[in-house]
Amino acid sequence: MEQDDLIRMLDSGDDEQFNRALEIIIVENIGPFFSNAKKRGEVNHEDINDVFQETMIVFSRKMKNGGTKILTSTISAYIAGIGANKWLEFFRKREACKEFSDLFDLAEEDSDEPDDEKLVLIQQLSNNLHDLSPVCQKLLKLYYWEDLSCLEILEIMPDLRNEGNCRQRKFACIEKLRKLMGL
Repeated sequence: MEQDDLIRMLDSGDDEQFNRALEIIIVENIGPFFSNAKKRGEVNHEDINDVFQETMIVFSRKMKNGGTKILTSTISAYIAGIGANKWLEFFRKREACKEFSDLFDLAEEDSDEPDDEKLVLIQQLSNNLHDLSPVCQKLLKLYYWEDLSCLEILEIMPDLRNEGNCRQRKFACIEKLRKLMGL
């Protein structure tokens, strides 16, 4: 379908037309999005799917709020731009998880005589964990100390509803902890 037709459908004010245009746009863009993401080599199918969904949510919200009026490129290029920002966000979060995983590993290390730096870091981590909400404390403990997957955590914490929500909540908790620790 032509871009002008899709834009008319997005702007029509009719939810059915909007959703139909969105379906067409998703079908047209999912293949290229996955192909480009796989070239990175460091992401799996689940990660790509999550980032694509987040990208399309942002795209949909922008279009609902009159975004077609400021559209200066093709829809595909616009989606690719949103996707690029979402990938940056994804990798920042992944790096934050890695940093905290390393911190948790450090806190678990057995050492006859831990050096002062380790003791300070462990104390800081412990103090800041207590400043988090009980849900964040439990979620991070289950994920990092008990090494449970988000699916396993859902059995213990069903209020998280689904695996995607569990991952998002974990990232939010890590971000809160990072801010508390000044990282």
